[in-house]
Amino acid sequence: MSNKTPFNISVIVPYFNESHYLPFALDSINAQLTENDIETLVINDGSTSEETKRAEEICQRFPNTKLISQPNGGVSAARNRGIEEAAGLYIAFLDCDDVWLPGKLAAQIQILEKDAEIGFIYSDFCYVDDSLNHPRRVYCSTYSISTPNNLANYFVNDAPFMTSTVVVRKSLLIEVGLFDLKQKIAEDTELWLRLLIHSHPFHIKDVHVWKREVEGSLGSALDQKLDQIERLNQTAVSYAPQLASLVPKRNARRYSKAGQAAESRHDLKRARNLYLEAWGYDRSHAKALLLWTLSFLPLRNRIFSFIKSTRNALHRSR
Repeated sequence: MSNKTPFNISVIVPYFNESHYLPFALDSINAQLTENDIETLVINDGSTSEETKRAEEICQRFPNTKLISQPNGGVSAARNRGIEEAAGLYIAFLDCDDVWLPGKLAAQIQILEKDAEIGFIYSDFCYVDDSLNHPRRVYCSTYSISTPNNLANYFVNDAPFMTSTVVVRKSLLIEVGLFDLKQKIAEDTELWLRLLIHSHPFHIKDVHVWKREVEGSLGSALDQKLDQIERLNQTAVSYAPQLASLVPKRNARRYSKAGQAAESRHDLKRARNLYLEAWGYDRSHAKALLLWTLSFLPLRNRIFSFIKSTRNALHRSR
């Protein structure tokens, strides 16, 4: 009797009272051109009874799709439950309010199956509005077998591996451990750091995911979660002591981001204090001082837009 799993890929979809988004996510999984070897595990993380019933009805419309319910434990607990239940050799993540573009899995699995040294793979993505319109591309930084110092560079810069773009070998997840339930923000970053210690990543420089940009998301409240930034630093240094000397550089970049979060809510006093804290951590991080200076200018939003558009144009020309 064959021991081969009936599924090559397990897709983990955390679900919490989002039945209005779920059909779009499952449609995008169903549209992947594979050999019918995908299972989809929708992890119902303590939704209301009405939303649970809707999710059950929706999941029944899609092949190889299973709804698993558990008490509310947060997104990390939901993803961990999915990984534990998964039968596939590869784990793919898709948040309920995101959608994959056709061909995503085929492109990623082909690369993983060709090179056993690659442990996980990610891609660029687009932010979109709630109706999946007005895409705005995010060009991710490239980390790969051929790029040096992946762990250190990722720790300092925290450039995004957006979770819904990632496919990872299940055996690697079992080796390094699952999502840390005590890490309340950036739990994905903490896991990616552990993966980088044990394996090589691969970056597909194409857009494979559309991510809804939700008002009130983590980025807009980062300045209120600074204790979790420090916790992640301590955790990372505990299993990779060589990162200790890089904590000030990392803090400079995260505090700059936190300042931008405060400024987006028009809290200029807090934003300016955070920019100065960031510069205090790393005097070579000129961006913090630039952001502090720009915060006093009435046309700063236009200047930020110009800087962003220029940066994106440079990415496209590479």
